[in-house]
Amino acid sequence: MKKIILISGKAENGKSTAANYLKECLESFGNRVVITRFAYYLKDLAKRYCDWDGEKDEKGRSLLQTLGTDIIRQKLNKPNFHVSRICEDIEICKDYVDYVIIDDTRFPNEIYYSKAIFNSDVISVRINRINEDGSEYNSSLSPTQKNHISETALDNFDFDYIIKSSNIRELRKDIRKLFFEIV
Repeated sequence: MKKIILISGKAENGKSTAANYLKECLESFGNRVVITRFAYYLKDLAKRYCDWDGEKDEKGRSLLQTLGTDIIRQKLNKPNFHVSRICEDIEICKDYVDYVIIDDTRFPNEIYYSKAIFNSDVISVRINRINEDGSEYNSSLSPTQKNHISETALDNFDFDYIIKSSNIRELRKDIRKLFFEIV
C-alpha cells in the first residue's frame, strides 16, 4: 500500500465526488484503489437493526448521527469504534491495494488513529465547497444536524491539504493537482 487519503468536509461539500475523481486519476496510472468509509459498519448496523432504508434524508441522517456519535462514541464511550474497524480492514488487505480513500472523515481521532497505525502513509484532505461569491456553502441539513459534532469537530483542524471550490470544474482541477503531489 502506498497511501491512505482521508477526506473530510461538511455535508454536501463534494467529499464523495472528490474521492471518485481521485480514484479515477490514480487508476489511470495503473493503481488499485479502494474507497471505503468510517461509517461502513455503522450503516450496516442501521440497516440490519434499525430498519434504515439507506437514504440520507433528514430521518436517515439523524439516525446515523444518533447511533454513530451519541450512542457509540459518547454513551458507550467507544470513540475509536469506527476508525479501528476500518484500520483493521486496511491492515488485512494492504498488500492487495495501492491506495485507500476514506471519504467520510469527521473527527480528529479518525485522523490521529490512522496516522498512528500507518504513519506517513496517511494524508488528510479537507473539501470546502464555497459559493461563487466566496461565501460558505449552506447545505440542506437542518440547523440541528449542521451543529451536530459530526459536522463541526474538524472545523479548525490542521489538514495536510485544503481544497476550496465553487463548482465541479474547480474541484476536479484541484483534485488533479493533489493527485500529482501524492503520487
